[in-house]
Amino acid sequence: MAIRAYSELYLGSAESSLAIAFDYALNSCGFKPDEFAELFIVSGISDKFGRGNPSVIAGKSGIELVRSIVEKVDPGRKLPEAVFSPNRSPEYWAG
Repeated sequence: MAIRAYSELYLGSAESSLAIAFDYALNSCGFKPDEFAELFIVSGISDKFGRGNPSVIAGKSGIELVRSIVEKVDPGRKLPEAVFSPNRSPEYWAG
C-alpha cells in the first residue's frame, strides 16, 4: 500500500490547478520557468501543496495559485487577466 501526501480524490484537481498555474505564469505573466518555480518554493505554497493542504490543492484555481504566490513574494506586482484557451501549452503539461 502506497502512502500518499493526500487523498486520491484531490489528485485531479491538484494536477489541473498546478498545470494551469504554470501555463498562466509562463505564458500570460512572462515568468521564466526557473523564476516561477523559485517563487513557488519561496512563497511556501509549494510546501502546502506537497502536504496536501486543501486550501491550495482544491480550494484555488491555477490562476489564484499564481496570484497567491506573487502576493506573498512581490505584493505590488500587477498580473494580467487570464485568457482562456482550449489548447494546452507545453508549460501546462510540464506543470
